[in-house]
Amino acid sequence: MSFAFIRKRSKNYIVYLEYKDPESKKKIQKNMGSYDKKRDASKRLTEVKNSIYTDDLLLPNALTLENFLMDFIQKYKVNISITTYDCYIRICKKYIIPMLGKYKLEDLKPIHIQNYIDDLVDILSPQTL
Repeated sequence: MSFAFIRKRSKNYIVYLEYKDPESKKKIQKNMGSYDKKRDASKRLTEVKNSIYTDDLLLPNALTLENFLMDFIQKYKVNISITTYDCYIRICKKYIIPMLGKYKLEDLKPIHIQNYIDDLVDILSPQTL
């Protein structure tokens, strides 16, 4: 069973997701976002709770960058034009996912991103980066 809650830390409101790890059976708390205003944290809390109830929530230890990017772009689609959406999908599928898509979000480190950027320098022009 998973549940989400807000905790005030200094000046910020932090949304947490608490769940049991299926493998180790340990209780785990994951930070789902930090917000300056309680209203913003409440909005995020509602999103997380809705995701829990609709089984739409991928737990952070199982979420790969590829799944995250595709889910994010799909949800963000309503805010952008269709050509921008197509461009974002093309960039993700051509450049980002082949190199970094297999990494779990919690395993992705700055060195992976830096190595990725270094590899792109050989492929793309400096103006593109």
